[in-house]
Amino acid sequence: EGADLCFGVIIMFNALYMGIDTDRSLRGEDAESVEWGWAYEGSDHLFAALFLLELILRFRAWGLGLLTKPQLRLWGWFDLIIISLHVADVWVINMITTSSAMSHLSLLRMIRLIRLARIVRLLRFRIFKELLVILVSLVSSLRAVGWVFLLLSIFVYSGALICSMLLAGKEDFGGVQVYFGSVADSTLTHFKIVTLEGWPDVARAMLAHTGHGGIIWVIYIIVFIVVTNIALLNLVTGVIVDSVMAAAAREARDTDSFAYLEDEGIFKERM
Repeated sequence: EGADLCFGVIIMFNALYMGIDTDRSLRGEDAESVEWGWAYEGSDHLFAALFLLELILRFRAWGLGLLTKPQLRLWGWFDLIIISLHVADVWVINMITTSSAMSHLSLLRMIRLIRLARIVRLLRFRIFKELLVILVSLVSSLRAVGWVFLLLSIFVYSGALICSMLLAGKEDFGGVQVYFGSVADSTLTHFKIVTLEGWPDVARAMLAHTGHGGIIWVIYIIVFIVVTNIALLNLVTGVIVDSVMAAAAREARDTDSFAYLEDEGIFKERM
């Protein structure tokens, strides 16, 4: 786990460095022209060497089993491809393409974008298994969450049609036409109400527009917020939490089963 933590931290620092280096490139600055240019070039070589060292250590520990064993080969091939592309980019392609025009080739951009895939490698480390549990939970809850958001969309669109038919096209008292002047504006306004973004301003505009009858619209907005934000969005939270708990339970069972099988294998070898 110590090695996993070490290389996991290196991957995160590399992702941070990629952001800094991308900003430098967007400003049109070459590594040779900036004050700390040597640090940019040195960082590229350092990260390439560290990732290559990680790959060598894994091959030394597992041999070709890293690419052939069912429980290892998926991540093994993934590591081999990503690290090979990284090393090729830093130590081969950069030395061949020295001109600034060549450095903007689409192929080079694609190779450097593929570097981002290294972040996915955090999921393979046992010390980051909670991150994998959360990701699996989000994927498994997509179906239920999708139905909830479909229901939410129905409420938003229905409310948008109602408000557009009753409020749009009349005199613009209180600026209500800004919020409900068209179906598109009304849909956006209802989505903002769902997220509680500026809903008091919408309520005041509706009150100023409808006068004494505005209390009906205030009740409408309150009911809409209760149903969509408090009820439906909290339902989404509940679905995701339930999926996380179920995935954590499965992970615990799988870990116990793997430990048991590993102990059985050691016992049989000693016998």
